[in-house]
Amino acid sequence: MNWKNAALAVALAAASSAARGDDPVAHELDRLTAQAATPREGDAMWANVQPGLKDLTERSRQAFSAGHRRAALYRLSAARQMYAAWRYVDSHAEARTRAAVFEAEWKRAGDELAATRPVATRGDVFLRALAEAAAGEVRPYYEASLEYGQATQPQFGLYYIGSAFAARDTDAFTAGLAAASPGPAPAIRSIAGELDALEAELLAAYKPPVSIDQHPRFIAASGALKQARELDAAGLHHGALLRYLEAALRSATLRGSPAPLDAPAARARAADLEPRLAVADHSLARLFVEVALSDAANPGADGRGALTAGIVFADLLPRYFAALAAAAPRPPAPAAQATVTLVRWPYT
Repeated sequence: MNWKNAALAVALAAASSAARGDDPVAHELDRLTAQAATPREGDAMWANVQPGLKDLTERSRQAFSAGHRRAALYRLSAARQMYAAWRYVDSHAEARTRAAVFEAEWKRAGDELAATRPVATRGDVFLRALAEAAAGEVRPYYEASLEYGQATQPQFGLYYIGSAFAARDTDAFTAGLAAASPGPAPAIRSIAGELDALEAELLAAYKPPVSIDQHPRFIAASGALKQARELDAAGLHHGALLRYLEAALRSATLRGSPAPLDAPAARARAADLEPRLAVADHSLARLFVEVALSDAANPGADGRGALTAGIVFADLLPRYFAALAAAAPRPPAPAAQATVTLVRWPYT
């Protein structure tokens, strides 16, 4: 994209924002859309970040335009973190290439992050889940950044530091969006048993040839499960439930053959579910309903959106309501027969 097209994107975003008033979600969406359209010649890291940022902002805009505000914010949150991490790298030019400068910045960043206050309890269940899930990423991203930068290049370690700061700042962003809860909040308990069960399903599916052909998808699902376990153990149960449902979504086609739903069928399923959602603050469930509706309306050339819609209604929402019910007794853990130590980067 040349500078004229980039300028046009910025102008259109500004006009769109002005037309929608002072909505912070709209403003942030317009800001990141403009950034995603900006060319930055010669920046190899930006060349890797830009496609993902464009995809997230476009999908967020589709959801927002259809009135699916939670789905828009959900994707916008991921876009904010991606852009903020790149921006952090870009703003530390010397540390990108000099190991000693990078390590000094790592120490400085650690002091600042250590002063971060615990995540606040505010907003509906969805906003709390979003803030808690991000808060759980701060320390893992920071702690991995030094060794990753040393093992590869300083700029990649900086990207992890930037991701830690972006995760920390999600709490402040969601605080500005908090409003009155749409109903009594359900009790969100530990889901350790549910995490065990989903992990068992994933391990049962991890067999050749699918374990070889779909290895990156197994990694993505396993990473979400790992995050959910860490959050659950820390008592951040809203965030744990969000990451658990994400893990179920990412692994659904690995564990079975879900049926897709087109847009009319998804709308009908959402209408049938509405009375159950209306009795309490089921905003986290509503997030995934909105994701399903948005994706069914924009299925993509490969039909992935329709498949996501089918997974949401057939698998994710039953898991959500089951997680609100009383926990089933957990079987005793088998005695350990060996100790295995794995070294890996966060959520991989």
